[in-house]
Amino acid sequence: MTAMLELSGYAVGYRQGSTWRPMVEGVDLVLPAGEMLLFLGPSGGGKSTVIDALLGLDDPWSPRMRTEGTARLLGEPVTTPLRARVRARIGVAFQDGALLDSFSPLNNISLATGLRGRAARTRAIELLEAVGLPDPPATVSALSGGQRRRVALARALARDPDLLVLDEPTAGLDPESAAEIAAKIAEVHAARPSRSTIIITHDRAAFGPHGDAILEIDPKRGTLVRHEVERAASAQGGSTGRAITGPVRLEERGWVALASGLRSIGRLARAPARIFGALWPRHLRLFPRTILELILGPAFSLVLAAGAGGALVMAFTLENSPLEGALRHPLLAGAGEVLLGVALPLLTGVLFAARASAGGAARIGAMSRARVLDALPFVGVVPSRDLLSPLLYGSVIGMVIHSAAAIVAGSWGALWMAQAITGMSRYAAASALFATIGANDLRWALTKAILSGCAVAAVAYEAGSSRKESAPEVERGTTSAITVATLTVLLLHLGLTQWQLSVE
Repeated sequence: MTAMLELSGYAVGYRQGSTWRPMVEGVDLVLPAGEMLLFLGPSGGGKSTVIDALLGLDDPWSPRMRTEGTARLLGEPVTTPLRARVRARIGVAFQDGALLDSFSPLNNISLATGLRGRAARTRAIELLEAVGLPDPPATVSALSGGQRRRVALARALARDPDLLVLDEPTAGLDPESAAEIAAKIAEVHAARPSRSTIIITHDRAAFGPHGDAILEIDPKRGTLVRHEVERAASAQGGSTGRAITGPVRLEERGWVALASGLRSIGRLARAPARIFGALWPRHLRLFPRTILELILGPAFSLVLAAGAGGALVMAFTLENSPLEGALRHPLLAGAGEVLLGVALPLLTGVLFAARASAGGAARIGAMSRARVLDALPFVGVVPSRDLLSPLLYGSVIGMVIHSAAAIVAGSWGALWMAQAITGMSRYAAASALFATIGANDLRWALTKAILSGCAVAAVAYEAGSSRKESAPEVERGTTSAITVATLTVLLLHLGLTQWQLSVE
């Protein structure tokens, strides 16, 4: 049987300011498959960091960890991120569940099954019954702490994984609930003897009767050691493994600053590729809420602003012009060209960009903080495609709809003001205002709206998807998204307007 984990000269460290702090160094270790392994160590000792490194949970464009040596998981080399075929064999449940709050508990699990329709629902119900939660609440927000962990466990089991990784599954639970969860995990593990289970925990009381072996980290010595459990030694064979402290040192090198700059450029360069990949989504169930929020959310305020803007531009133009009589017609035509071809699309783009980027970055950022983005790839969901897709389609459709609505509202506002100031009939004012507006102007406005929507979606996802570990980091990501998105849309409109003027 293939070993569950093989390490050779392995070292893991994480970024701490301008240096790298080593957690384990020079580790040689072999862990046999089929064990229920308790991963123990002091708080802040690096258990989660080591597991994250082994699961490939880092951003190669902005790494927070560094590894050296070689590691093989389920017989496959560990990469960042893990290959899809490796992820498909692993089930992961993070400490707080990492559930999709917009889905019901049942739908969280049915999404993970990879099935569709009634088959997915039936499988989800079976999994909930297997973890002792046959009748869950209708919403994730209504789940208790113990129920969240049961739902997360059921989701992790949805694809019948070869390796189950559970991060603090009893944290924050009372002793009775913790013992129930631990017993249920042991029952699930025993149901498939070939499955390996790694449990990161401090709760030795709850898991003591169940573990087959202990994996212990000592950050002071930089070691990772497997201890055989006396009770299980006669029944469980395999190597006990060994750990050594080697000469590997994870130090900050002089080229890191340059590499950081190049990574930032790389993050920007990959945005078009991500947008292209998001054009073909796989999980349409992730769409409705995001698209409706992006289309309906800012609608009233944008239409109101456009109407007021059209009226104010017309009032300023007419009140500050010395032209009277027939000469006002070309003046109105020029104002219409500027207002409908440039000003209103730009106003809509900037206001929509601020609103949509803030909402998108905040939502994705909250998911990053709750480790939903880390959990989803292990249930067949690719965040950079399946979460970016609804942002992309919602932003593009919303930008186009709001631009059209703004042009209509701005036109009405401008016509009303022109009538009020000049006394012209509505027909005469409209004829003058739209005299030079043609299909080509509408095509340019549509192009600006579509490209602006793409830019807003890309910025919102990039700002939100970077690693977030606190609420202030989510807030900073949201603020950054607003700034970058509005500036990008402004520059995009400026460039396209210059191009339009140069070819006409």
